[in-house]
Amino acid sequence: MVTGFPDTVTHDALPAGCRSVRRMNGSDIFDRLNDIPGVRWDGPLAHDPAAVDALRRSVQRIDGGWAYTVGGDVSWTSQSPASRRAGDMVGPGGSVRPLPGTVLAVLAEVVQLPGSPRDYYYAIATAVEVLNEAVVDDPRLYDDIHRLVMVQLDLVRARPDTVVQAEYGDTTPVRNPTADLWVDTCTCEGAFDEALAAATVMVALGSDDHRIHDLRQWATR
Repeated sequence: MVTGFPDTVTHDALPAGCRSVRRMNGSDIFDRLNDIPGVRWDGPLAHDPAAVDALRRSVQRIDGGWAYTVGGDVSWTSQSPASRRAGDMVGPGGSVRPLPGTVLAVLAEVVQLPGSPRDYYYAIATAVEVLNEAVVDDPRLYDDIHRLVMVQLDLVRARPDTVVQAEYGDTTPVRNPTADLWVDTCTCEGAFDEALAAATVMVALGSDDHRIHDLRQWATR
């Protein structure tokens, strides 16, 4: 079981809120999204505990990677359980247009599996992209998109390294396609306060979002 593996850092050396963190290949690995201090999953769907438990039982951490057992066969990969499950949201090669309900159900499991902040970040981004394509046919999905964007912005605030790779000397302004999409959507709908809130988070992290100046004016009208 993942939670039974020895860590490469000592738990006692970690902040109180990070007892479940372990390091692998330079990335922090958490047992679930909610274990990241400052982040709280409030997704549209609840996960299936039995399904998550089965996924956890099928994986072990070995030699800096993960060993997965499927149908008696064991395969090794550096891909975390969260990242691996997130791949099921769009299917092989993305050849079949995923259904919003399926994507949300898979994402509900992804955030309950071990992964890095970036694994969760990209999984949420994928879900938002799928929902945005379907929202024209089902406007009710706007609420789901909003909830996912808020979770991702909390994640970015808590872990700026999900979008900033300062260790490589990268000084490129931060881009967050999910936040950009939400800002555009809210602006078009006249929800300037919502758009400004998202843009403000990204600007604080180094984004060069020029829209924030107009949004500040529109939000106060």
